[in-house]
Order: sequence, then structure tokens, then C-alpha cells
Amino acid sequence: NTNFDYFHGGASGGGKPPPILEPELAKFFIVLAATQTELAISTVHEEWYVQAKHAKMLNDAYNGGTTQVMIFFTVSDSRHI
Repeated sequence: NTNFDYFHGGASGGGKPPPILEPELAKFFIVLAATQTELAISTVHEEWYVQAKHAKMLNDAYNGGTTQVMIFFTVSDSRHI
């Protein structure tokens, strides 16, 4: 079985919608925290501090009619997303 089978009604999936609605219209970003503590603080406060140029890119994607904006958060030392 493949992801295609899963999301298009294959034996294991039953026709579940794909997590990315229109990949060609989606924008993807990775936000990197320096430490696990900074990531935890940002999560609790629901605020992410990024450089102004990166904030502009995120805002442009979000406000510019992009179907989906996918943001992945990671800690620089962990090498995990």
C-alpha cells in the first residue's frame, strides 16, 4: 500500500483526505528554535520570534491567498521536526 492508496480509498485508508489540500499552492516553512527551553516558552506564550524578513515571508504567504501554510517547528540541536 502507498500513501496514494490510503488517501484515495485503498484498503487501509477508506478515502481519507490528504493532509495537504493543494501541494502546488501550499507554502512550507521550518521555524528553528535555539533550545528546547525557547521552544517550550514560545509554545506556552503562543508567540514565535523570527527575523523581520522571515515574518514578512510568513505574513505574505498567509495573507496572500495561499491555500495552506505549513509551519514545522524544530530545535537546532535535535535534528528532528
